[in-house]
Order: sequence, then structure tokens, then C-alpha cells
Amino acid sequence: MTEYNLIRLVDMLHQTMKEFGMTTPEEIAKEDRPLAVPVAPIIPTVKEKDVLYSFLYVKYPEIAKQAPRIVESRIFFSKETYQKHLDFVKLAIKIRNELSS
Repeated sequence: MTEYNLIRLVDMLHQTMKEFGMTTPEEIAKEDRPLAVPVAPIIPTVKEKDVLYSFLYVKYPEIAKQAPRIVESRIFFSKETYQKHLDFVKLAIKIRNELSS
């Protein structure tokens, strides 16, 4: 990972935490600014997962045994978190529309 990508990742995590982890939909709806769009998770393809598992099997066979379970649980968590953030924004939009009516 390059330094640029690392900085982008930290910025994205900070923004996500600020927007969705430290406020409520009601607070966001009352602010006079555009709503943040949640960042969609990057889900690896089957081929990408196979390459990862192959690499781990060669370099770290003990880790390789648990890798599919860990990867799939992280994918599930990412999708679930993204959906929660989408629902959060939808609720904030609904509240904002009700306040402006």
C-alpha cells in the first residue's frame, strides 16, 4: 500500500466515523449541508480470494486454514455496515424532508 493510498484510507475512515458513528440521523437532518454518501465496500472477486488463499497456503499454512472463514466474515460485516449507513442516510433524508415541509 502506498503512502497516498494509506492517507486516503485514513481520511475515508475518519469521514465515515464522523458521519455515521458520532451522530444521529436527526442531527444530520438539521444541518444545512449535503448528506454524506456512504462509501461502498470493495468486495474481492472469487479469483482474488483464490489468489489470496493460495498465497497464504504456501507462505502461512496455519493461517490459510482459517482464511476463508475470516474473509467471508469480513465481507459480511462490510456489507452489513454499508447497509446500516445507507439506512442512516435514508432516515436523515426522510427527517429533513419532514422538517422542511
